[in-house]
This record gives sequence, C-alpha cells and structure tokens, in this order.
Amino acid sequence: MPDFETIEQQVEVGGHQFTLTTLADNQQFHDPNGVFEAAGVAPAMWSLFGILWESGLLLAEAMVTEPLADRTILETGCGLGLASMVIAHRGGTVIASDLHPLAGEFLSINVRHNHLQPIPFETLDWHHEYATLDKFDMIIGSDLLYERGQPELLANFVDHHSKAKSTMILTDPGRKQVGAYTRLMEANGFTSSIETHDTVRLIRYERST
Repeated sequence: MPDFETIEQQVEVGGHQFTLTTLADNQQFHDPNGVFEAAGVAPAMWSLFGILWESGLLLAEAMVTEPLADRTILETGCGLGLASMVIAHRGGTVIASDLHPLAGEFLSINVRHNHLQPIPFETLDWHHEYATLDKFDMIIGSDLLYERGQPELLANFVDHHSKAKSTMILTDPGRKQVGAYTRLMEANGFTSSIETHDTVRLIRYERST
C-alpha cells in the first residue's frame, strides 16, 4: 500500500490460521488532504484501526464458540475485521463496519488472503441513524469507548439497530467509559455480565424482549 508501511501477520484463532495485513506499527499516519479528519478520524487515532490489539483478538476468539445459526451480526469498529472473518469462516452472516475510510480496504485484502467470500462492509458513524440498515440479532465490537460522549452514541446506535431480542458483545481493556455505557445499555433493557481475560474484559449485554 502507498504512503504507509504494512506487514503480514499470522494469527491462530480457534485452531485456524489467519493471515492479516496490518499497519507496521501504530506510528503510521497519512492524511495529506484532511480526508480522514473530515470523516471524524482524529490524527492521534488514525493508525488504531490497522493494528491487531488484544481486545480485537479476544473478540475474534469469542466468535469461535458463539452460536451463529439464523443470526444476523454487525461488527462495529471492525478495524482489520478479524472477528468478522472468524464468523465468515464458520459460515455466519456478518456485516463489518467502521468509521475509518481505510478499514473496508484492509478488510477486502484480508478476506482475499484467507480465501473467504466477500464480507459486506459499511462506513458507519454512530452520530447517525441509518434507515436502510437492518436490525441485528447481535452487534459486536472491540475497544470502542475512548471519549466521554461515546457511551451515549454507541448505546443509542446499538439500541436502534438491535432486534427486541438481541445480544451485544464488547471487549475492552479497562476504559473508564464502559461503566457509563453499561448503565445506558441497562436503561435500554439489556442485562450485562463480565468475563475477565488477563487485561481484557468481555462484556455481554443481553436483551430478551
């Protein structure tokens, strides 16, 4: 890829080897015309989508055993799309999404690396409601909550695009915004449970009606 450096990584998830093109490090940056900043990607956040973080790996591992039959799934903030690729590898129905303009390109490259069928990709901004976007049985995401206003944005987005009976799975390395997010999700009818995996938490939100 031009203007920034990438590498290939081999990652084992659920006994299957995945090949990923990632950014070489989190110091990469290229936005000469301000396109990414105009899309809502701050310079300090530019590279984060293109690194495989521990939270992203835990989310992908969770998808190895998650029931997929007859469920429609949306990954928000997909970054490299590893969790979506695990779902696709298992035959599940998934749409990947991210705000970063390069995420869809990296997803396409990684899908081809791993000989998977194309995974639909949407550029989604939590500030907006999308009338043409379905309601999903499950929404998943890893390390999504950095800033003060994000819990409300994400909780509203998940509420609007989840079915009455639905699941949301969030993996998180201990961001302080998660407490506020959990309270908002509970106000929207979700119950929550937490599993701790080393330094990363897996938080499951369930709504039954």
